[in-house]
Amino acid sequence: IVVLPAIGLLLFLVSSGQLCINCAKVTGSYTTDIKLDESSLSINVVLKQDQGNIVGQVVVSEQKPPTPSNASRQYLEVIHTGKIRQRTVAFKTYPRSGQTPRFEFTGEAVGEHELKGNLVVNMPEIGCVGRFPVDLK
Repeated sequence: IVVLPAIGLLLFLVSSGQLCINCAKVTGSYTTDIKLDESSLSINVVLKQDQGNIVGQVVVSEQKPPTPSNASRQYLEVIHTGKIRQRTVAFKTYPRSGQTPRFEFTGEAVGEHELKGNLVVNMPEIGCVGRFPVDLK
């Protein structure tokens, strides 16, 4: 009689991300660069893991060739939804309007401190909209 509720509670904890069995540890800071036509983006991702949930931030620095009229800009995006299931990692950031995600990463934890996967960027204000294969280290 007591076993069924205990199994149900365990299944709920595992499926809701509050308990993560054999999950990779991804807490830390990761960086990568994305080359664009006339500039590049330096992306720094800071992740904090709590069992199967991930929170953190994405800091994007736009790197342009140095000229008097080109000022580099920096953007901070908060990770609103992030999950990890064993080695599979996914997170998204949203603008204040809450519509289309500005950053969406899906991939896997490989090695001790490396994430490989795809990063979808939706930042038309700096001319960057697309899917990029990335290696976050």
